[in-house]
Amino acid sequence: MRARGLVGTDGDPAIQLLQSRGDKTIHLVEGTGRALVVKQTFPGWSQVEARIQARMAVLAPRSVPAVLAELPEIHGFAMAYVDPLQASPWGQAMDLGEPEDAQAARIGDWLGRLHLATAGDPTLQRAAAPNRKRAKEDASRLSLCCRQHPGLRPIWQRTMAETFTRHVALAHGDINPTNILVGDQPPVLIDFELAWYGDPAFDCGLMIRSLLERAMPPRRAAIRARLPRTVRAFATAWLRHVGWEPRLEAEDRALRIALVATIGGYQEALARVRRRPSQRAVQDVAALTDLLLSPPLTLDRMTDVLAALAIAPPADADRSVQPVLQPVPGTHEG
Repeated sequence: MRARGLVGTDGDPAIQLLQSRGDKTIHLVEGTGRALVVKQTFPGWSQVEARIQARMAVLAPRSVPAVLAELPEIHGFAMAYVDPLQASPWGQAMDLGEPEDAQAARIGDWLGRLHLATAGDPTLQRAAAPNRKRAKEDASRLSLCCRQHPGLRPIWQRTMAETFTRHVALAHGDINPTNILVGDQPPVLIDFELAWYGDPAFDCGLMIRSLLERAMPPRRAAIRARLPRTVRAFATAWLRHVGWEPRLEAEDRALRIALVATIGGYQEALARVRRRPSQRAVQDVAALTDLLLSPPLTLDRMTDVLAALAIAPPADADRSVQPVLQPVPGTHEG
């Protein structure tokens, strides 16, 4: 890093581990009056992510941390540091109970503008091309619910076929309240590991999925009560920017992605913890499954269902929804 002028020559920089998991490490490096972040991932991945993020920082400079240098010798790259006193994950603010509707609308509008800014950009399309297969493989995990509810399989297959034949704009691929930093300035998007050039509706669907999961049991009742307004505020603001296809088509596909991902994510969590689901969870997933299987799928219908779930008392589990919620083969109930 000294050879690239990232840190000074006087003394050793202070290095703090911010995050570590199987596929990546993130360090804060402070030296000579500046702070930067170094992210390391698997060989080859870091270069792709760095080039995607670098191009994004050109197209939307206030919304993405600038890439300072690629560091192939350590399978990483250096980027600008975002001070947590200036911007912190949106999810943290939500957990603290801060009002969500206005912020959700702001995020939806901002995300739609990002998609417009990246639409038709050949440099970004080339940078993200290596991630397309990886993103599709990661998305395939969301189909876990199809193993327990075969009726969802054709819906998911059609959705994936429609999604991965599009080359419209950059899809972040892992968008959720943790990867969006909010403060007084415009939101900042981080973590482009799964970004690919394709379908913006994929991002809209994944964000709605994240909002739905925040209201699944055992989340606080207040979150459930706010959920319909939060989802509507976000999706409505994003949809205003859709000009690359009819809005109703983008809305339908985004909601299909959100519902299958939510049901599949719950099934995956159930398999992991190996315990019987609560009656409330059974009721929630059954309602979302019925919504998915009963077209037309619209934002109005989804928010009506969410509003009903927010006030409905837990009911006894109906046998008809058990296939959606039983542990996958190879697991057992605890």
